[in-house]
Amino acid sequence: MEHFLKKVGVFFLILVIFVTVLSFILIPLIKKSNYYKIESDITDIYIGDSHIRQAVVDSLLSNSQNIALDSESLYFTYYRLKKIFESENDIETVYLGFSYHTLSDYYDDYIYGEFSNSTSPKYFFLLPFSEQKKMLYLNRKNNYVKGLIKNVYKPILNNSKFGGYSNVFMNTKSIKSSMDKRINLQYYTENKINQFSQINLLYLEKIINLSIINNFKLIIVNTPLDSYYKAKIPIEYIDKYDSVISKYDLPLIDFCNITFDENQFIPDGDHLSKEGALKMTKELINLQKQNVAF
Repeated sequence: MEHFLKKVGVFFLILVIFVTVLSFILIPLIKKSNYYKIESDITDIYIGDSHIRQAVVDSLLSNSQNIALDSESLYFTYYRLKKIFESENDIETVYLGFSYHTLSDYYDDYIYGEFSNSTSPKYFFLLPFSEQKKMLYLNRKNNYVKGLIKNVYKPILNNSKFGGYSNVFMNTKSIKSSMDKRINLQYYTENKINQFSQINLLYLEKIINLSIINNFKLIIVNTPLDSYYKAKIPIEYIDKYDSVISKYDLPLIDFCNITFDENQFIPDGDHLSKEGALKMTKELINLQKQNVAF
């Protein structure tokens, strides 16, 4: 056993050294790329997971950029925002996607669990060294290095942005059987209600503190849900969400209070189709024109 532990320790040390050297080589190149760039005229950014990515058509909004990315936990959102505000920018408002599902610990699997190798490596070179080591260790059994190597050249070679509005869903509608599957994925494990994600709760607080330090306005966005889907959310999650919003006195745009038709969703009932995204974005424009105080 002692020999095995030494071998594991040596392997991990070599891995850390390799990634550290790679980081020093890549970071100067990454800084010169457009991959993570926020345009100079941007004052409002929209950040979060696929719910924001598919819902905010930033080309219709003034001085706005959607930088949301699929399956992004608040852990990664925090380090993205921290990196953004370390550079010069004119950002005044951050619209943060935060909904009922964000509270579920199923999200933790995208950081260091079952789904981490396809998600977590994308953020690796945005993390501080202490967090990079943590990610390597926590994901040592998840093919993480393979995912890291696969993503390592994208910031340098890819001319597109890291995240942003993307929605390919047309002529779709919410379907009860798909919504049932979605609810089970997000809120239940073996018929037991999932625990709350302590990581997302911790990093929500860190994002709030970051907004105070960097003097930007933080507005929470709860994206639309099909009425059937929302009725299936465990009451514990509804109550917890309300208590978190109340605890931190967070400005909230709650699109769950606005009616969207079933053909404005995709089958899972908690992502918008292109038609739904246009409606939500137009609602945002109306709120901004009215100078609504969130």
